[in-house]
Amino acid sequence: MIVAVIIFSGCKGTQNFSAPVFGSMADAKVTVLSYPDEVLPLGFGLSVSDSLLTLTGEVDGKLFHTYNRKTGKSLGHYVNKGQGPDDMIVPGTFYIDNNGITVQDLYTHDVKKYDKDWKCISIEHLDLGKLDKFSPRDIRRMPDGKIFMKVFVEYYMPLGMRIKNGDKLGNVYTDLPVIVEHPMTEKPYYERKVHFSPDAKKMIAVSGEGLIIETFDIDDIEISLKGVKYYYPFVYDIEIETKGDTSRFIYKNLNIKGFGAIASTDSRIVAVYNDSRDTEAFTDISVWDWNGNALRRYHTDKEIMAIALSPDNPDEIYALGKDKGGEVELLLINCPGLLD
Repeated sequence: MIVAVIIFSGCKGTQNFSAPVFGSMADAKVTVLSYPDEVLPLGFGLSVSDSLLTLTGEVDGKLFHTYNRKTGKSLGHYVNKGQGPDDMIVPGTFYIDNNGITVQDLYTHDVKKYDKDWKCISIEHLDLGKLDKFSPRDIRRMPDGKIFMKVFVEYYMPLGMRIKNGDKLGNVYTDLPVIVEHPMTEKPYYERKVHFSPDAKKMIAVSGEGLIIETFDIDDIEISLKGVKYYYPFVYDIEIETKGDTSRFIYKNLNIKGFGAIASTDSRIVAVYNDSRDTEAFTDISVWDWNGNALRRYHTDKEIMAIALSPDNPDEIYALGKDKGGEVELLLINCPGLLD
């Protein structure tokens, strides 16, 4: 017996989807910065400062790695993987300023600050165990220092979204842009990838697959929906095959893949873009406004895993990617008119 699991309807009725239309499309110019024999971390954290590129990912027990921004030359490897005062286990979102680096350990929820010599100078533990019934499941530090949380709402239900600022807690946002029924629980199923503007006053939430873009305004600790763009459907794309007392899950790969890595300014969103069902086709750079409207698209022949915008050239992106042979590379991508 095959049980179909594609049940799809919007919160207020069936939604109409329409593929994004980009105002312009062009080829990007890609320059490989890394050396052919360089062992690069296979991570998803990348930051650019005036002279340095900083990557996260484990290489020889080190979690942070710096490179000359112009030449790609390796300059150093820092922070041991471990539980010591200077160590981390799983580095998450990090921010670099003139005083050093602030990074959250996703395993311990500690926020550690390192000076320019990579010495830990402070540790803040995000003690969230005494919150009310909406217990946190996914925690990240926002650009302005507030805490964003995906929180438990109800068993087998999608997580809600909430912001904490000091002792203040915002309301829990629980609305869903679509209803996708999970076949085992018969409950709504939905996954979001969130990204904040540098000033932390705007947020997008993008469907895990397909392409549904929710845009939000943030007023201190409150999240308010601006609008939703429905580009490609998100469906639960697994079938359950049952024979006797045995069931197995069959991945159908029904969803178009949308966004990969995301970077932004306060006026533009830049996202690695796929637009196919191929999980290795995250090759393009796309540009959107904060209302979720498609603006521009640039093609590359690299699979792109992480991106960061240049601090001084509005047409340039630094990226960690792979060539067609799977070799990991540090890249400089030039996209004329990127942030126009």
